[in-house]
Amino acid sequence: MSSHTNVLKSTGESAVGTLNAARIRFATAIQVVSVGPVERGCWVHDALSGRPNARLTIATDLRQLWSISTQQSIQVAILHDTLSLLDFEAASRLIRRRFPSAKILVVSREESFLE
Repeated sequence: MSSHTNVLKSTGESAVGTLNAARIRFATAIQVVSVGPVERGCWVHDALSGRPNARLTIATDLRQLWSISTQQSIQVAILHDTLSLLDFEAASRLIRRRFPSAKILVVSREESFLE
């Protein structure tokens, strides 16, 4: 007998059926969209590289943002300060309309960007 079998016998447990399905948590994929230049999207990609279940879509403009299927459940939208204020507002409204449960994160170097 292997040492694993001896340990199981000494604890009175069986190796079959010891996993409780309710305790197992499967990592769900997180859908992220980065709105802005590809370079900024690459920064987001690098930040997400440690999460194997993260999926990133990069939309460089409003047309690409609009082309994202509503079948995707976007959880996080990252808006970069490179957008004009008009595009920023339009992107925010579009995200809120198409993906109402998405969290919107604004990345800006300036404190007064949202004023």
